[in-house]
Amino acid sequence: MNNFHQPNIHQTSFREHLKTSHFVPLDYFKTTKLFPEKLYEILTTEKFETIITFSGDGNSWRVINKKLLETVVLPKYFRSKKYLSFTRNVLGWGFKRVGKAEYSHEVRSVCYIIFNG
Repeated sequence: MNNFHQPNIHQTSFREHLKTSHFVPLDYFKTTKLFPEKLYEILTTEKFETIITFSGDGNSWRVINKKLLETVVLPKYFRSKKYLSFTRNVLGWGFKRVGKAEYSHEVRSVCYIIFNG
């Protein structure tokens, strides 16, 4: 039996769950945003709407210009400036491709939880 505190993941946000982890330094969350938080910030920044944007119905988002995403957006938010690395992160967080450079989450409530923690 371990002595680690294991909160019920359904009663707390993913961010709050990670804060209670004994493997993450407590000051990590003061300066570091999780990938979905960065993605949400990018998607809601007006100056990037010609590069990456939510779909009209808001159920998905898409990359409009991959080159500008790599040269303008990714360097500002991530260490890797490669589109391939970005898409690996997207898929790793449970988003699915629903079209060419368009992504959505299977369960909208999960997407809400990821973006609104």
